[in-house]
Amino acid sequence: MSLTPRPAVELICLPTIDLSSTMTSYFEEHDCDEPDRTQMTAGDAGSTLMQLARLLLEGGDVGAHWGPSGGTPAPPASLAAVEALARTPVAETGASPPCPVCLASLCGELGTSLPCSHLFHDSCIRPWLQQTNSCPVCRYELPTDDPEYEAQRREKEAEKERLHRVQVLHDSMFA
Repeated sequence: MSLTPRPAVELICLPTIDLSSTMTSYFEEHDCDEPDRTQMTAGDAGSTLMQLARLLLEGGDVGAHWGPSGGTPAPPASLAAVEALARTPVAETGASPPCPVCLASLCGELGTSLPCSHLFHDSCIRPWLQQTNSCPVCRYELPTDDPEYEAQRREKEAEKERLHRVQVLHDSMFA
């Protein structure tokens, strides 16, 4: 499989709006007190959700705790796949979505586009892809250097294709 760089696309940016001042915490929104974290135990009702919420709020690595294969995180993207990603300069003016990782504007900076067309700051997506092989927005998977993981991924794709063919056959017979 050869990876070829994607052609550069010129994007334009509009001013971004800071939503952080308009957002409230869960506890403020529902007019309740935040539980004492020191008193929570693993058996508490909803503790798993609270642990997940805390992990997300503290910027933790969710994949390391709840990975796609039974708790095992996905391997990092291959260096060749990362190097082949298109780097796109984003224009200073116009409309451009913010970087999904840091939520800062991409205007006037170098954006890195994944094959799924999501655009990120290069300095944001590279560390992410050193940890896991998927897009943080849509979970599109880039190739890895792990042969076992790649074999498992090919098996999943073959099963999806088989189920699709069965559905097409079923639809052609009974539609």
